[in-house]
Amino acid sequence: MWKSFKERVVYTVATTLLFVLGLGFRYLAHWSPNPSDPTAAGFSLLSGNEALKSTSPAIVERNDEGATWEVAYVTQRSFSESEGDYTGKENELHFGMTEVFLPRWRTRGSLSFPTDEDPDPVGKIIRSGDRGLHPDDFYEHIIQRVDAAKEKDVLIFVHGYNVDFHEAICRIAQMAEDMPFEGVIVAFDWNSQANTLGYYQDKINTGRTYPAFAEVLAELRDRLPEDARLHVLAHSMGNRYTLNALELLAVYEPYIGLPPSRFKEDSFFKPQFVGWERWHPRGSQPKPLANVIFAAPDVHPETFQESVGSVLQIADHITLYCNEADFALEISRFVNGQGKDGFRIGDSRSGINGGYAMDVVRLQSVSSSDPFGHSYYGSHPGLLTDLRLLIHAKAPIQVRPTVTAGNWPDQDKWYLR
Repeated sequence: MWKSFKERVVYTVATTLLFVLGLGFRYLAHWSPNPSDPTAAGFSLLSGNEALKSTSPAIVERNDEGATWEVAYVTQRSFSESEGDYTGKENELHFGMTEVFLPRWRTRGSLSFPTDEDPDPVGKIIRSGDRGLHPDDFYEHIIQRVDAAKEKDVLIFVHGYNVDFHEAICRIAQMAEDMPFEGVIVAFDWNSQANTLGYYQDKINTGRTYPAFAEVLAELRDRLPEDARLHVLAHSMGNRYTLNALELLAVYEPYIGLPPSRFKEDSFFKPQFVGWERWHPRGSQPKPLANVIFAAPDVHPETFQESVGSVLQIADHITLYCNEADFALEISRFVNGQGKDGFRIGDSRSGINGGYAMDVVRLQSVSSSDPFGHSYYGSHPGLLTDLRLLIHAKAPIQVRPTVTAGNWPDQDKWYLR
């Protein structure tokens, strides 16, 4: 008995050490200096894209000190009066507006949060804004901003695991400033535990509370003007949440067999999603989503492949960003029991390839700005520029200067420069 137990302990310790050593060697092999900024004007180091400043109506103020962005948000957390923030874990939706200040002196892609050592963060919420807005007022405010925008684009961001309300709000503001983005930004803040040890509970929540996000997407699309383009950007575990919500919208049909008029006239047959017919486009009918962007998805490849077909039915285009040096997903695959036999879909070693209406863009490094190789979606200057070209210029991957085709035999694969 003791011998068997002893052997088990030795085996566990040995495999753990080998795993840690392997990670260490891989980390050193993929380390690189901070990525260069591919924008014009001499590779600017200042915040935003110095060669091209955003004119979004979501910018409340821009001066020599920096820029203040208005962020529309929907959160599943309850508000804590003592902490002055959304910190609770309830599932009820709350709507509001807030403002984020981003100083001009920071480097493009940088974002930090207050700590005991550094109480002055790079990005911070400076006004709690209109908290507790009625949904009608919330959507009306977004529509007013869209009407005033040069580009009729709305970008809704879904954060990942271990992210709190403040981080989610500041991240989408920083990305909008640094792309730069010309439209209206919305943060959907699902009820993450915002705790490193909350991984499994976060995973449960992504499979339980996602219908709320589907409802927000359906309502937003139904109220937006026809020419407005709706984009979804999800990160890490937020991709599970997003996939579940989009798949629900793509397959949902209320009371099959009843005439559509019954759904609108009889409250008993009221559908779960307003404007649900738009999520079943036929023939030349426009799809409800312009772009769905999956960044570093913490998702099993089989799950992704099963769901992506439904997403393609409702989105004009899909872009997947993945990194073979994503060490957060390296740990995740062992936590999720994949071990040596598989990789998360956000790890380019999973073997996922692009195809019709879906592009896969690969990264291959970590840096001091992204030490885990997992937050590049918001910190890599090249990727931020690539997002602008994708969303605003509508440029196909073949002509975007931010990516390059691989060498033989990987000439059909695309890599971020």
